[in-house]
Amino acid sequence: ILVREKEASFWVRRGDTLFYADARGELIAQIETARFASLPVLDLMPGAERWLDDMPRFAAEAGTGRWFFALRDVEWMQAGGGTLTLLLADGRSLALDLADWEAGLDRLASVASDLGRRGEWDFARSLHASGGRVWVRLEKTGS
Repeated sequence: ILVREKEASFWVRRGDTLFYADARGELIAQIETARFASLPVLDLMPGAERWLDDMPRFAAEAGTGRWFFALRDVEWMQAGGGTLTLLLADGRSLALDLADWEAGLDRLASVASDLGRRGEWDFARSLHASGGRVWVRLEKTGS
């Protein structure tokens, strides 16, 4: 007999209750203060259930250093309306087409690298990849 403990990757809300969920979005157990672990909140909107098939690949790739963030840097993610939205712990938001999320994240990583080379990464507040293009909102304060 092989016993394998399920590993939580996300929090998922069902009604007014939060649950731990694995990388496939399958519920593991209700969150309790005695067994608390800080994880990203996953919010699946109606019609975005297909994203559950891609979540294990997303979680695995986020752990490889492929992009400019890791799964532990994601505080909240929402899939719905054709868009995947991520809120990072540093306050940045990322949005991309749900149907092309992997290529969108690759494009965002390329733009993030370019912003870093130009000394503008600290000013980037939101990045949006769609239709092969990337939009960046910079917020420069002071003089």
